Amino acid sequence: MVILVSLMLETNNTMGSEHLKNFLDYIRKVRNKILLGMLGAVGVAALALLGGIIQEWYKADKTTAAVVLRSSSFAAFPSQNSIEVMQLSTYEASASDLLKYIKITAIFGKDTEIAQHNVLYTVDIEGSDYEKPQKNYLILRLKHDLDVKRRALIYILTKKIVVSREYIKSEVPEVRIQGIDKNGKIVNY
Repeated sequence: MVILVSLMLETNNTMGSEHLKNFLDYIRKVRNKILLGMLGAVGVAALALLGGIIQEWYKADKTTAAVVLRSSSFAAFPSQNSIEVMQLSTYEASASDLLKYIKITAIFGKDTEIAQHNVLYTVDIEGSDYEKPQKNYLILRLKHDLDVKRRALIYILTKKIVVSREYIKSEVPEVRIQGIDKNGKIVNY
């Protein structure tokens, strides 16, 4: 504001002194509004910067996990009264940081039966336990942790009996992963 007033005083020769006086009176009247507006703009910019820093810090500290369908294929085997549909699906389980005590669940449709499953790690280790509460519901408990380098490939073979060719299609189940990160927080996906 001081720069503006001094600039106006320098240009006094081109503007009439009455116009300058009116302008300076106006500036004095709205001075508090101008200062408040400038402080508000600086405050909003500071809050935005602080919010961005907090968001990046929160993301960097948070472990994420995912189970992604990598491939799926199916085949149909007809019999006299029905068609048996077999499907082999491959899922990749991964984590952005250390994840322990991992549980992976897969729930297919009620007419689908989980015939076989297998877990292979991307490093040379083996091991998982499983439960099948229902024929279409699989719970895997991995015996090894996951992190950026160690991922798990989950193979699930299912079968389903259908009565018509129109029901032959690939089925995508509900798949979830849960574990505990290095800070002891539960991670879900």
